[in-house]
Amino acid sequence: MAVLVSESGSSADSRQSGTVPTGYRNCLDHSPEVEMLVAEFIPKAQIAMRQAGAIRHFHFVLLPCNERNGRKPFGLIRYDFTAKPGFVVFNVLCNELGRAKLEGKVRLAEDVEAYVFRQPDDTQTLVFWRPTWVDREAINSGYEQKARGDYPAVSFRMVSRNGGRLVNAFGTPEPFKRENGFMELSAERFPKYLHGLSGIEVDVPAEKPGKSGRLSFDGDLSIVTRLVPGKGTNISERSRLLLVEPEHCRVKIQIANFDDKTKTGYLKHGGRLTGLPEKIVLNPWEILDFHAEVVPAKAFDLLTIAGSFEGREITPLEVPLVSIPRLKENMKPLAMNPEFWNRNCAGGADSLAISWDESEKALRFDVHIPERVKDLWVYPELLLDQFAEAQTGCRGVLFDIKTVFPAETGKPIWNFVMLDTRPAEAGTLNVTYTQSDGDWKTNFAPLTGREHCRPHKIRIGMNPQCRTFTFYLRNIGLVY
Repeated sequence: MAVLVSESGSSADSRQSGTVPTGYRNCLDHSPEVEMLVAEFIPKAQIAMRQAGAIRHFHFVLLPCNERNGRKPFGLIRYDFTAKPGFVVFNVLCNELGRAKLEGKVRLAEDVEAYVFRQPDDTQTLVFWRPTWVDREAINSGYEQKARGDYPAVSFRMVSRNGGRLVNAFGTPEPFKRENGFMELSAERFPKYLHGLSGIEVDVPAEKPGKSGRLSFDGDLSIVTRLVPGKGTNISERSRLLLVEPEHCRVKIQIANFDDKTKTGYLKHGGRLTGLPEKIVLNPWEILDFHAEVVPAKAFDLLTIAGSFEGREITPLEVPLVSIPRLKENMKPLAMNPEFWNRNCAGGADSLAISWDESEKALRFDVHIPERVKDLWVYPELLLDQFAEAQTGCRGVLFDIKTVFPAETGKPIWNFVMLDTRPAEAGTLNVTYTQSDGDWKTNFAPLTGREHCRPHKIRIGMNPQCRTFTFYLRNIGLVY
């Protein structure tokens, strides 16, 4: 099987490393020092993934992009469209090794990482560098100190093997000495490329890349369908489920023709949609929108949009559906008593107050995390052993959430429902949910693969970006 790595990036620069204002919204960019840190990571990651057998490794991303409320920057160019060091390093990597085949890893000296590539002219290229903490640690909040750490160059010798051209990571030629049949080289934190070699035997051969299997589908790949959620729907659990809150809800079905020929055909959907035309004509490179209603046939359903154009089947679109009204028919509600909940919060139990809010008819959670705490999280927990409703066969947890953040605060970095079951060997199941924008949101956290277990503990919360805020929970129940 072929392995392709997509959206490859790094948190070596920490989860929230932006410090330089960009002038674009609230987006922060890297300091020059951290830009160099990312540039160090890029070629090392590309080569390491090739050594592990990946046939493609796509870096995330070319254009400037920010996550985590603007504090985690990505991109090889800045918002003013000037190139970062990572862009230059990536360009040099492609120029030096773009047509070469990785043969494997070679041991040359202590504190020297080295790989051998075979070029189209049958010569070898040696890539080498001095490993730093970037090679060994995925995430570390102390990157500022470690980036300035003492990683002196490592000098080493190797038998002269006709090597001619030495280029550093930024494309600059570097001189090196030949003496008594040896080449005198120096490994630094950034890779260097030594070309024109021959006769190097690798110590650890690169994993043989897998091959892509033959495509068994013989239909029309140029016709593509897409579902855009509308009012009354909610995408849940990392876009894996479409929650249908009323009995029927409207969505937009998009269909595109990525071909230079006009095509005529139809869509079929097993009766799960209403409002689509019987016949569709798509001009070349045209995208059409159709408004339709989703009609789930049961609590857990599957919407499959297939069809045929010019007599050829198109690739089906499958959307798992969850009907909230039907779930509630099989839900066992849990008692909404503040005393049943444990105050599980960063800074200790005193950082979280739990009460009943009569106006909202909901549990109220007031969060006040002290300034001394750096890692912000709040996950109040409910032990289910005290409820007769907690039995095997549970399909998941249904709940409503409403969160009120200060106006200047972004959304939480993470929103999780943490589900523990018995037997405990199964471990904790972390399920993402859709956060509230100050209104009530209905969410469903499925116990996928745990239906044979008995639910033991629920934690519903988030990793916020502020210390003081309030959220509410209501209509919590177990679905069977």
